[in-house]
Amino acid sequence: MSFGDGEILWRPLDNPPRLVHQHFATTNLAGFGLLQRNRNIAAYQDLFNFCNQTPSVWVQPRGDWGDGDLNLVELNTHYEGLDNIVAFWSPRNIPSPLHPLRFNYTEYWTRESDMVLSANKVVATMIGGDIASPTPASNRHRFEGPAWRRSPRTRTPQAVASCSENGAILDTQVMQVPGSSTWRVMLKVDRADEDPIDLRCTLTYDGKPVTETWTIF
Repeated sequence: MSFGDGEILWRPLDNPPRLVHQHFATTNLAGFGLLQRNRNIAAYQDLFNFCNQTPSVWVQPRGDWGDGDLNLVELNTHYEGLDNIVAFWSPRNIPSPLHPLRFNYTEYWTRESDMVLSANKVVATMIGGDIASPTPASNRHRFEGPAWRRSPRTRTPQAVASCSENGAILDTQVMQVPGSSTWRVMLKVDRADEDPIDLRCTLTYDGKPVTETWTIF
């Protein structure tokens, strides 16, 4: 998701145990889409559907769409042939019957080889329990990710992370992955209950964002 202020929000998708419907409010939507970034067949091991070749789609609004919400819907499915992810935009002010709204937009069907949405993008998200925690693993998790392509600068960037009220960030670490050109952010998060936690993280230099905003729910 790309917003008018230049922020790019990246959220890894999931096959949730139940329906998940998220709303992202925006006043000047610059673009949104569903992107398949991992093109390595080893990540899928699928010799029939070739998920590594699935195209991405990016919607770029033309003109001012006004205030609205970007909706992301994830449905549970037990069969890979069922499409369970939907992204769409809805206007803040719903028109009355027989009053049309007209929108102009361009759809890009791509593998991102012909368009660059972000110079420093999220490349991985890893989630696991914190075995060093004295509390049950179901209440405390270590989030290893995201990782970004390294900025041309050599000094370590600062991670700016936040979470919803039902969680607390206990520890944040930023390290360069040895032998690669990526930075890894490790967040240790404590949950107050079993409800999902909304997490966000951005890498910055001198208080200015230099990467996408990674978010997970």
